[in-house]
Amino acid sequence: MLKKEDQEWKAKHWWICCIGHIINLAVQAFLFADVFEIEQLESYDDEDKKGEKRDEEAKRIKFRLMGPLGKMHNIIIHIHGSTAQIAEFLELAGRLIPLDNHTRWNSWYKMLLVAIALRAKTTSQI
Repeated sequence: MLKKEDQEWKAKHWWICCIGHIINLAVQAFLFADVFEIEQLESYDDEDKKGEKRDEEAKRIKFRLMGPLGKMHNIIIHIHGSTAQIAEFLELAGRLIPLDNHTRWNSWYKMLLVAIALRAKTTSQI
């Protein structure tokens, strides 16, 4: 019988296809459960690429259904809506909060991480 350390490592045997994609799908299923269908999120990207207009208010309402996470998304979309708002936010906060997207599973995490850091910074100044 072979010892554990004497066994040969077979990379193809242990290889996991597209682990990043699998993690992304799992996180999306968790974040968007009962609010969005994956096809809806993909259609938003397709519309953005084509430059098509869509009902932005309906999209905001959908994101509000996600609770605090969706509200944060809508706030950041609003800030990114004009250069004047971006400039004012940069002046007040010192940096922008990165916008989430559905193709990068950790974009929601990064968005919240920066928002929490900025919140801690602003509340300590009060």
